[in-house]
Amino acid sequence: MLIGIVEDDVHYLELLKIKLNAYKQEEDEIRCYRNPQSFDYDVINQKLEFDILLLDIELGKENGIDLALKVNEVTPYTQIIYITAYMQYVSDVYQSKHTYFIDKEKLDKYLPSAIKKAKENINHLKSQYLYISWNKQKNEVYQKDIIYIERKTRVSYIYTKKEVYKTSLKINELILLLNDSFCICHKSFIVHMDYIKDINHNSVQLINQQIIPISRSQKEAFKKLYNRYLLTNK
Repeated sequence: MLIGIVEDDVHYLELLKIKLNAYKQEEDEIRCYRNPQSFDYDVINQKLEFDILLLDIELGKENGIDLALKVNEVTPYTQIIYITAYMQYVSDVYQSKHTYFIDKEKLDKYLPSAIKKAKENINHLKSQYLYISWNKQKNEVYQKDIIYIERKTRVSYIYTKKEVYKTSLKINELILLLNDSFCICHKSFIVHMDYIKDINHNSVQLINQQIIPISRSQKEAFKKLYNRYLLTNK
């Protein structure tokens, strides 16, 4: 998990970093910024995608809310926690998507709850949406709308109820990003088990009449997983 702090007061920046270290996991990384320009550069040019962002509102001549609005566009899943000494912004922050608003004087009281809430939101979003990119365009695909995924000539095609998305991610990479409603039935296919109409000897028929092959190597594992899914979800 990548956590960012944008705070122009160097002493408070260090304080936030120390406090965050108490909540971070071993694999988490914390990046600190004293000005929004450096943060902008890493997000836009270096393509860093922050999971959690602790953000001051007054950043010299810059406004943290404006920065949050940019983050909402680039990485909509980033959990923004505002931390400020200026309570007059308590209404203004609702211009942007955010997780928490903390008065600096009450940091110790509310930071644990804010981090917990942010992590819960991240886990929920990961199970609800698939985040992919193609030709520098980011897409947020609602997993419930995905019918199946097919891998062809180094491109994975994600078929949803309304449109088709592309990604360079492979089948074995995509399955790790999807929730337990999905299953691999062939080295080139992932199916959403809610959309299965019928299973034949070596193929799956989906509710849109699409026929998806079942490979010999995947058949036994696929049928076991599907039967288990039916018992717990139908």
